[in-house]
Amino acid sequence: MKRAWRLSVVAVLFVGLQALQGGCPIPEPGPLIHDVIDPINDTLSKAVTTLGTESSAWQGTLKDLETKLASDANGLEAKLASDVQALISQIDLVVKDGLQFGQEMFNCQIDIFTTHARIALQNLQNDFLNNWNYKRISNRPHIAHAPIVCSANPDHVNVATWNLSNVLVLSGTDLNLLDTSSPSVVVVRADGSEATLAHMGNRVTNYRFAVNVPAMITQNLLTGVVQLQIQWNGQRVNRNEMPVVSCGMLDGPCCNGVCTTGSSCIHAVCSRCGGFGQACCPSGPACTAGNSNCVSGVCSQCGDVGQACCLSGPACTARNSGCASNRCATCPSPPTPKVQFTKPGERAGPTCFSGTHETRTYGGPCDPGFHRIDPIGLFITDKCDVCTAVALWASSNTSNCTVNIRFDTPGDCTKSITVNLVVSEIQNTGPPPAGCP
Repeated sequence: MKRAWRLSVVAVLFVGLQALQGGCPIPEPGPLIHDVIDPINDTLSKAVTTLGTESSAWQGTLKDLETKLASDANGLEAKLASDVQALISQIDLVVKDGLQFGQEMFNCQIDIFTTHARIALQNLQNDFLNNWNYKRISNRPHIAHAPIVCSANPDHVNVATWNLSNVLVLSGTDLNLLDTSSPSVVVVRADGSEATLAHMGNRVTNYRFAVNVPAMITQNLLTGVVQLQIQWNGQRVNRNEMPVVSCGMLDGPCCNGVCTTGSSCIHAVCSRCGGFGQACCPSGPACTAGNSNCVSGVCSQCGDVGQACCLSGPACTARNSGCASNRCATCPSPPTPKVQFTKPGERAGPTCFSGTHETRTYGGPCDPGFHRIDPIGLFITDKCDVCTAVALWASSNTSNCTVNIRFDTPGDCTKSITVNLVVSEIQNTGPPPAGCP
């Protein structure tokens, strides 16, 4: 027994080292690389030798190995130190595997023997009764053995932290019976419903059954799952149901970037999105609540005075408001025009012989901060049938309120024209917010 146990630990350690070697590319040897690796190699070799000669000290040997390797890793180049740390993690799995072997040896063997003895006794009983045709029954059937799973490594499945290079290993006895009738890998959801997953279990040896948890995770088959079972002819093989820390549920880890209906994967966590104060949705409309925008990753209300302008639909929804500099503001009241210059009763003519043909200038610059209002207020109060007065701005500059009036009257002592001139101005303002009149 001791020799078998010793070989098992050494073999598992070898497999762990092989797995590490297969998972990492072999670096090109650099200057003095062998000198750096020599102490690490010596540490591993001594541990292997100790396990081969002192099997009872296996647990202390492996723990000492972890400690010594951690010490050896200090000061190493980053890539080599990373490989040593990965090696320590693999050795930790070997320790756990060793503890599992110990559990199987010391705890499970009694259960196995009891179960075998009970079935053997029942079959002897049935043979005896059949032989004597007890109660006229001679065909009592034999009770078949069923696989017994004693332990699982690890003893639960945490989807968010599961290493996708590791499978779940069940250990027990009579697992060769799985060859005659394939077992079912069954997942149980929080609502009690069950689903059978095809091709997710493999009998590795007569004593080990591997469950392909990485495939379940990458195919999003563990969404909403709370328990993992192996069923033998409709019954559980494993005595201990294995809990599953699921993924894809609200406020839990995402399943490979996927969440159940009603939530989205945001920063690796399934969260509600799109509502006021919630995270912006990563796909589809960023915000689904009415009058909301995605601001710094959060859906915020928009459209009211003082809030951000909405990016879809009306920019501002408050009455008498418009969008300026991406903020909704109350539309300003229009400024009130005022009279800048007035000239009432301005008359041209009568001129008896030559008539009147002249341009007169009125007013001057507009008040500071104001501009003129079109059209010019020229009101003719009295004129002859052929008399004219035409008003034009003296400059194209709208801040200049100077007006030129061209008067024309005939050479007639009875004909003239009288006008009232009113020049108005209004205060300068910037363009109103978009959407304001």
